[in-house]
Amino acid sequence: MIRQAVVIACVALCAVLAPAAAPDTDKEAGELRKLVDRIARGEDDQQELTDELIERIVAPLADAVGPLDNRPLAEQRRVHAALSRVTARLRICLHRLNLPVEDRTLFDEYCRQHPELVEELYADQPEQRIAALKRVALEPETGAGVLIVAKIDDWDSGVSDEAFNIA
Repeated sequence: MIRQAVVIACVALCAVLAPAAAPDTDKEAGELRKLVDRIARGEDDQQELTDELIERIVAPLADAVGPLDNRPLAEQRRVHAALSRVTARLRICLHRLNLPVEDRTLFDEYCRQHPELVEELYADQPEQRIAALKRVALEPETGAGVLIVAKIDDWDSGVSDEAFNIA
């Protein structure tokens, strides 16, 4: 649960830090950037800074979601699916930020052409990521290679082993 909260916080942070931030969010984005910089530099109490980041980002989202137990099961599933997509999108955004320009261009084009497949490659469940890996068409001059290389560095060894075998 805490891991999901951190991931959701980071997704919201990506949204706030996006270049097209509205004027009324500029101040909040600036404050969040300062907080992230303090975390990155190792200033103060890391636990306290991270808790502050989570609270500032996750609390509004949690308030918007509200308690799920008073919702029908079908609604709960849709909300969980939406939150899973949010975490996948965070991973996609963070991966994209670290790509060289040439790879980013290929990656972006592949994401436009195969948005569902790319989200599955960054899904929460390793089995889902492995299944998606097996569906990546290894076409030259596309972002397929960039995605395979990214999954070699996956946080789950089963996924990274499968990506290495495909590569």
